[in-house]
Amino acid sequence: MCITMDIRALQSFIMLANTLNFTRAAELMYISQPSLSKQIVNLEDELGVPLFKRNKRGVELTVYGKVFLNDAKEIINQWEKSINHIEQVKYGDNGFVRIGFIRDFPIKIVPESIKLFTKENPEVNIKLKEFGENECIEVLCKGDVDAVFTFWEGIKNSEDFDYLIIKKIQYV
Repeated sequence: MCITMDIRALQSFIMLANTLNFTRAAELMYISQPSLSKQIVNLEDELGVPLFKRNKRGVELTVYGKVFLNDAKEIINQWEKSINHIEQVKYGDNGFVRIGFIRDFPIKIVPESIKLFTKENPEVNIKLKEFGENECIEVLCKGDVDAVFTFWEGIKNSEDFDYLIIKKIQYV
């Protein structure tokens, strides 16, 4: 048996199972009632069993529908977790951040900054890489790193980067 149902069909099934009303479920899904009916019929055809009993008073779940409802909720829940996980990795909330720093950067600033970051973001792994001063901006421009620790003052005037001054150091 090869089943190709999509997430939207599962969501429609769950909504109809919760409301037991085609019109209300369609409204909540922002689709037409005929579209919802077609999704449910297609889902039942794919599974080879009726999920709902239809009668003049409305609809009710069949024994198959009751069993499938729990599984459908688990599938949707896992799908949403997966999407959230991908979003977290995509936007650096999870996964890893690649940070470059220049060799001559004051030794305490990098570890102190990373310690603060990891305290607030324990799920993020940090990959550090050391570069020469000119190299650091180059790898940032190429996208080889996500952030850099640098002395480069020109970053303030760049529209391509956001910057944060961690510490002002005055040399005599």
